[in-house]
Amino acid sequence: MPLRDELREHLGLQALGEEPLHFRLAFQDTRKDDKEIRIICFGKLKDRMVAVGYTQRGDARHVFSMRKANPREQNKYGALPEE
Repeated sequence: MPLRDELREHLGLQALGEEPLHFRLAFQDTRKDDKEIRIICFGKLKDRMVAVGYTQRGDARHVFSMRKANPREQNKYGALPEE
């Protein structure tokens, strides 16, 4: 299942309908020595930059965070490449 569909299902974003979620940047979060690999994605949702964190658990993704990108992240990653 695509990440955007999982977000709609697991985070209650069904109200967005077919509003596109465009993720254009993803990287591994290496700030902590976690037992599982944590992936951080940045993208656009309704013209707002969002950050999503997830980890792969078997065949499923576990989304542990979705939030508006903070000002520092918006400055650093704001010029995301277009699709």
